[in-house]
Amino acid sequence: MTGREPASGGEYSGCIGFIYVFNLIVGFGALTLPYLVNESGYILGSLFLAVLGTVSFITLTFIVETMSIGNAVLELKLKQGYIKVSLEDSDSNGRETSIEMSQINKRSKTRNLKEISSHGNIGNHKTDPFELKTKLELADLAKIFLGARGSKVLVLVTAAYLYGDLAIYATSTPTALVSVYSPSSFAFIGDIEDPHSFAYNAWLCLFAIIVVPLSCLNIQKTKQLQLMTCTYRNLAIAAMIGLAIAHYRDREVYQLQNHTNSTYQEGEEEFPNNPADFHKLPHLFGAATYSFMCHHSIPSIIFPVEAKARKNIFYILFCAYIAVLLSYLLLCLSAKFAFGPGQINQLYILNFSDEGSFWSLFLEMLPVFITVTNYPLIAITTRNNLIGYFNKAKNVLCSGACIEEDNVPRIWHSLVVALPPIAVAFAVRDLGVIVEITGSYAGLALEFLFPTWLLYSARKILTQNELTMENSPYRSPFNGTVMVLVICWSLTSLFFIVMTQVS
Repeated sequence: MTGREPASGGEYSGCIGFIYVFNLIVGFGALTLPYLVNESGYILGSLFLAVLGTVSFITLTFIVETMSIGNAVLELKLKQGYIKVSLEDSDSNGRETSIEMSQINKRSKTRNLKEISSHGNIGNHKTDPFELKTKLELADLAKIFLGARGSKVLVLVTAAYLYGDLAIYATSTPTALVSVYSPSSFAFIGDIEDPHSFAYNAWLCLFAIIVVPLSCLNIQKTKQLQLMTCTYRNLAIAAMIGLAIAHYRDREVYQLQNHTNSTYQEGEEEFPNNPADFHKLPHLFGAATYSFMCHHSIPSIIFPVEAKARKNIFYILFCAYIAVLLSYLLLCLSAKFAFGPGQINQLYILNFSDEGSFWSLFLEMLPVFITVTNYPLIAITTRNNLIGYFNKAKNVLCSGACIEEDNVPRIWHSLVVALPPIAVAFAVRDLGVIVEITGSYAGLALEFLFPTWLLYSARKILTQNELTMENSPYRSPFNGTVMVLVICWSLTSLFFIVMTQVS
């Protein structure tokens, strides 16, 4: 692969990579967690979030190691000409590297890595083949390690989940804006038969004008937007925590001044002793399982990290997960102490709607900033995973007479991803059960099952050929026993999700 890989593979620092991961994880789920955690019991809910974050981080390391092994497999086989690939390399101008697996020579099925490599240990090469030189999306990894059928299943699941995510963002943003700005704001246009519907469509058009062009870029080129949004999110989270603390302090002062121990009705506890409520756990389980979800986009995020920082990628991801977990816990526990029983809104920002015009508007706009940032990230990930299938579909429609895929403008691939969810948002404002089912089951598979399956298959190849990546910085620190525990967790998650949806 000499001459095909970028010299460094990096376009931004590890700190920027941290911000990308943090932004992608903290979505709408963070605004519903205070209600759900306290409904389930503040101790049980907090422990669940900690366990969930741990398992999610484990499976994230599985993806990184599988990417590393995939690079080694490609390097060894490409040197022998067993796999044809089409590479679009990353360079100083920020173009991404993508890989489209094509026909595998039948001889490669009968020869293993040990026969191809003259070394018993891949690490004996002068250049480390486990280095992340080529960006492999989940679809690419599936083609290498899961075969044709496994690859098709993963692509189908990925498309279902990501398109569902995009549809949620496309419908929720104009809905949030309509709630912040009254439809009467458009009265200057004249008489409108249905002001609410007109306002929704107008905000959706504005949303599309912003996010669709961003979805046509590479992830590296959204850096300024990520920095701005990360700053906004951190300020919003800090504001909610600070306002909750101030609310708790003001109530304590009120109680002291009025010589009372409670502001609630007689016989009602101010802070009910509800450390755990297992009957409410399924609702938290179903809604919060993906509050640490970023697995679908992690290859696109970590590959542009500069080579030196990428050696510490597990440390960067760990710090991002710790920051997210602490943010969640502070939000949930401060809400528990600030507000009485039944006074935490399902959408937590509504608890501060009467705090004053500035903070009310500042926090009500948070969902909008979340979607404007996450929509392009998810659209770019979807494009990178499905780009090969878009080209195949184009060739089928053109009866094989189409232009070579390298000459097909990537903008068309981006539009195929970014526009359909917006079209759905225009037609259907409440996606209901469809989004819930695709998001739950497809998300479960992407976050827990597929990373474990991919790593198992990748490690099996190394074991069969007596190869090791013991000294590689991309080797997951978790062994086979942990992989079994992850599968058990996945089955438990599935059980609770089904319970939630049938109840």
